[in-house]
Amino acid sequence: KLLAPGVFFMCIGTLINTVLEGIGKTKIPLISLSIASVIKFIVSFVLIRNSDYGILGAPIGTTLSYAIGFIISAFYLLVRVKVKIKFFKPLFSVLISSIISMLTSIIITSFFSLNLIVNTILFLLLFGFFYLILLMLFNFYSYKNIS
Repeated sequence: KLLAPGVFFMCIGTLINTVLEGIGKTKIPLISLSIASVIKFIVSFVLIRNSDYGILGAPIGTTLSYAIGFIISAFYLLVRVKVKIKFFKPLFSVLISSIISMLTSIIITSFFSLNLIVNTILFLLLFGFFYLILLMLFNFYSYKNIS
């Protein structure tokens, strides 16, 4: 549960870092990931040693590091490179696809006994399918862009 927000920051941060690398700004992802790694080490170390958090300090440190890496990369992309990104349609598509995929996965696994690996693969395939459909419905990608 503690890593769930971190997954969001990790996915979007990876996407932003890929864009930065694609436009030739390869040092920025290196710097943001280096800073995030140092923060992850320090926060996780401090929280794990704290008796109030214990082992729960590791996911907290990981989530915080992903968020900071995302913020550094997004700041550079939006402010320094001045890229305008339309976040609403893809973000909405991700949220709706996640909900639909999760509900579909729960319904399927309630009828069939699937192990964790098969269930995860099923969820990812459903997510990808619904995500692409929603992106096309919202005209974020058209057939012309794909071909």
